[in-house]
Amino acid sequence: MRSPRRNNADSAQLQRATHLVIFQHGLLGSKHDFARFVEIFRTQFQNDELFLHAGESNATSFFQTYDGVDQGAQRLADEIQQLAAKMPKLQKLSMIGHSLGGLYNRYCIGLLLSRGFFDKVEPMNFVTLATPHLGIRRPRRGATNVVFNALMPKIFSRTGAQLTLIDEANEETLALSKPSTTYLDKDFHPALSEVKGSLLISLPVSGERQVDGQEAFELYDCNLSNRKLRVFENNETEAEHKLKLEIDLSCSDVKILLPSGKSIGDDANYYSSFIGWGQNDEEKPDVFGNFDIQIRCPAESSGSDTTNTNVCVLRIPEEDVHRDWRWLVALSNASFGVRCVTSAASTKEAKPQESTTPPLLSCLTQGQFMQALQMFKARTLYSSIFFDMQVPYTCAAVRAFNPYRSSAKELLMSPIYTHIVFDSLNSARKLRDTIPLKVKRLAMKYMAPKHAALSSASNEDEQLRSDHDVEGVSRPEPFIEGDVILDQLPYAFTADAEQDELRGMLLSVQSVGWRRIDVLFGGIMSHEHIIAKRADLDKPLDSGIDVVHHVMDTFLV
Repeated sequence: MRSPRRNNADSAQLQRATHLVIFQHGLLGSKHDFARFVEIFRTQFQNDELFLHAGESNATSFFQTYDGVDQGAQRLADEIQQLAAKMPKLQKLSMIGHSLGGLYNRYCIGLLLSRGFFDKVEPMNFVTLATPHLGIRRPRRGATNVVFNALMPKIFSRTGAQLTLIDEANEETLALSKPSTTYLDKDFHPALSEVKGSLLISLPVSGERQVDGQEAFELYDCNLSNRKLRVFENNETEAEHKLKLEIDLSCSDVKILLPSGKSIGDDANYYSSFIGWGQNDEEKPDVFGNFDIQIRCPAESSGSDTTNTNVCVLRIPEEDVHRDWRWLVALSNASFGVRCVTSAASTKEAKPQESTTPPLLSCLTQGQFMQALQMFKARTLYSSIFFDMQVPYTCAAVRAFNPYRSSAKELLMSPIYTHIVFDSLNSARKLRDTIPLKVKRLAMKYMAPKHAALSSASNEDEQLRSDHDVEGVSRPEPFIEGDVILDQLPYAFTADAEQDELRGMLLSVQSVGWRRIDVLFGGIMSHEHIIAKRADLDKPLDSGIDVVHHVMDTFLV
């Protein structure tokens, strides 16, 4: 790719800038999508040493964004490195992505990490606006959804296949989905990484021995810190407990066997009856309602064979998950992503099946992709709660369901950021105030801060994608602490045949922690309004200009 042309002012700014901010457009987009966004950004940060750059490498041809997330991310990574080579004072990087651009950015940072880019550059802000982090699949509930999932790869080619999780990741993506020990000395910023307490544990057995689901579990004291799990004897009579086991989770494979969650109905029994196919003995699900966390780690050996592994199993009874759910989050963060296997009603008829290559979006939730994501000091999700026809709230906010659909309460909107739900402002600390006073006065004068309950007015597309509204069934509340919202996994994606992939993605991405900003625009153009595309600066209350100001007001420089 040829380096973009720069005028003298840009060249001078490149020479003195210390912070590179990348704005990446989405499907069928161009750098002009962020034109208004960047224009407003410059009004606040013109005196700071920031260089604002809207990505150009994925818009050289009309259908270029159809060739896959990995291809677009490769071009973007090359573009960033070309810019960085012209910035002798570069110290920091921030990424802001809209729609598909957020996925480009997630893949790109994994590439940059593997290329050694972050050896000298500090990751700062990672912001996504209406990005389909969980893809755009619809649960299989009828012919319409089956047709939708089948048409996406035909309409949007390779990108469509990746967004509906029916692709197979290539070798480079698979390699990047494994953690790298080279970068373990970096500063990581997950929301929750340390936890301690007592757990039921089956101590490691040789990888050659089958795990038959009947292991002997004993209660041990456990401590997880610095990505190491330490297991101590649970002996109340001794002041110092004996260390039984230490596992380096950064080089371990972590898989979580989930209880079926079949009590919620809505085809859960039907789909869970097929999940057992292809499981080997070690994946036999637990039918008694336990979260079994299988940790496969390299076995200590003095021989030359380094392929031997040990398996340790941690068990959290389903009735105790409200107390011990933080272990799921911390283990995911420490191992840089996990996989999930859903329990079936019975394992007697489980049939062997060759393992399949995971889809790209699943790979994005593991390994070096997650290492790079955890390195950013601030991670923020901007999501439209309704009316986004391209990327529904659940996909953009990384949720199993849309909580605003089940609420009959009035929505309290911010009187200043007029399109942002007031309660969501608490998730991001305000660092500056960039909204002009005259705009604030205008907002206070004309904008009603409350919206009527919209649970019945949500767009049909959102309803089709969400699988939680089962007649007469109440969904368990998510676990919340700080920047972490963890949906209860056994009740997520119950109507989707790809529930295992989706649950693993959900847990891994939710665990890192996000500042969540929920927005509401009263029309089908919300996907564009969220980045103030084609916004009129003379009408600051009509589009997403307030969202741009919020990004600026919470932006780390």
